[in-house]
Amino acid sequence: MLHFNNNAQDLFEEIAAIKRAIQSSRRHLLSQYNLTRPQIEFLFVISHKSHQTIGELASTMGITNGGATQMIEVMVRRDLIERIEDSHDRRVTHVVLTESGKAFTTDLRKRHGVFMAKLLDGLSQEEITNLTMLMRKVRCSIESNQEESKSKE
Repeated sequence: MLHFNNNAQDLFEEIAAIKRAIQSSRRHLLSQYNLTRPQIEFLFVISHKSHQTIGELASTMGITNGGATQMIEVMVRRDLIERIEDSHDRRVTHVVLTESGKAFTTDLRKRHGVFMAKLLDGLSQEEITNLTMLMRKVRCSIESNQEESKSKE
């Protein structure tokens, strides 16, 4: 078991610094679209599973139905998504991407891929593979400790 020492402290400081640097770079990328990060995440949730209800989207995003409705309003006005009434139950509304919403998410995926590749430009494929493996081990260790803590409560 690794004891918390200066090496561990350095590691967690580096992880935090990397997170801040990525967020800063991502904010610059996203500022070009005049949408917030949560709004863009909302679009990607819709793109992965079309015809979700407002309640399903809110649950997936971890927000209230009212918060989801507000996000939907902004994106409907920008012609990125549209509401479709359920043919069997008029109380239910589904949300889908419009054609411009599909084009937007496709373009953003491509740009994000280029952005991520640039972030790792100085690393070899072997280094990326090793780093991925090590980060996965850190994540699994954190998740394992979280599960242990929950079971002790």
